[in-house]
Amino acid sequence: MHCSTEDYRGRHFVRLLIGMSIALAVLAIGLWLVRRGQDSDRLETSREHFRSVAGSLLSWSKFRGRLPYPVYRTSPVPAPIEVDSAVKSKRPLYSWRVALTVQLEAWRGRMDWNLPWDDPANVQLSDFSSFFCDDALAPKDSLHPFPETGILAITGPGTAFGDGSEDPVPLRGIPPQTILCAETRASGIPWPAPGDFDVRDMPHTINAPNGKGISGRYKGGFHVIFADAEVWFLSDGVPFDTLSRFFTVADAAKHNRDKLLKPFVLWGPGQY
Repeated sequence: MHCSTEDYRGRHFVRLLIGMSIALAVLAIGLWLVRRGQDSDRLETSREHFRSVAGSLLSWSKFRGRLPYPVYRTSPVPAPIEVDSAVKSKRPLYSWRVALTVQLEAWRGRMDWNLPWDDPANVQLSDFSSFFCDDALAPKDSLHPFPETGILAITGPGTAFGDGSEDPVPLRGIPPQTILCAETRASGIPWPAPGDFDVRDMPHTINAPNGKGISGRYKGGFHVIFADAEVWFLSDGVPFDTLSRFFTVADAAKHNRDKLLKPFVLWGPGQY
């Protein structure tokens, strides 16, 4: 039985469609695997940043007996290692992130510590490749060369970092389960600038669509740093009210981290 020209063309067209569908499916899977690999690499980079900050905070605290706090205007101008000994009655000129980074990086550039972080005299500060930022996901603002921070401290009355009216709580007085820092996707704060999460007015949300408040730069969760330098990647399903029980020193001392937060851990100690 002979096939007509129309039948032959129809079958050829069907085979062509099937072949194209298979090729497109293979291409889509390949692109998905590449993107997944890139996301995995970026997530690992983000974890490395959080681990660096956690270890740095622990080292600073052991050396100084407390956490770093923002840099205020002082007179005379102190050496970089002393920039955090401050007069607390004025608005800070730099975040605690600068004080921590300058010491850890052993930076010896020229800066005027009595001028704000974004003053032209301190442009050399932009040379830092800060581990508080993810350059791939936090584009630089057009007005200055500093990318925004993706790591904010938990501040305010009763927190480990305090509210700026008094020195931070000594290391020995901080329960290990106290949350020191949390991730944010859209802080809007250049990393050297003063600004953090304040328990008095921070958004009571987890992974809000606008990225404000505590939010992860990767789908499904966000990083936090505890006072014992452990870094956990928590599911965005954790209730804010549960998480906030570990924001202040007094409240953290009353609650069991493993019982309340471990069920929401996606990655944690021993899983890196």
